[in-house]
Amino acid sequence: MSFFVVISVMMARNVVNVMALKQCAIMQKKRSKEEGLVRSGKVRINTAGCLNRCEHGPVMVIYPEATWYTWVDKDDIDDIIEQHLINDIPVERLKIKG
Repeated sequence: MSFFVVISVMMARNVVNVMALKQCAIMQKKRSKEEGLVRSGKVRINTAGCLNRCEHGPVMVIYPEATWYTWVDKDDIDDIIEQHLINDIPVERLKIKG
């Protein structure tokens, strides 16, 4: 039985909702802390409701752009944090189309 956690990440103008296995959520929170996003107040991680996209596996959506992502491993999570959350550049290879 898999245990899933859904987390929301609120940034200055962005809200990121993430649905992931518990260990993925822990990885995302740890990585955000390492980048100083949590301490600076730019990111806050908390639980949220279902995103209704189970067919895509673990997913996240970043607002206000409504950019949907899926990922496979820690490197993918790092790319989303570094490129989109820090540098405001969407990660095309991980985006969920339409």
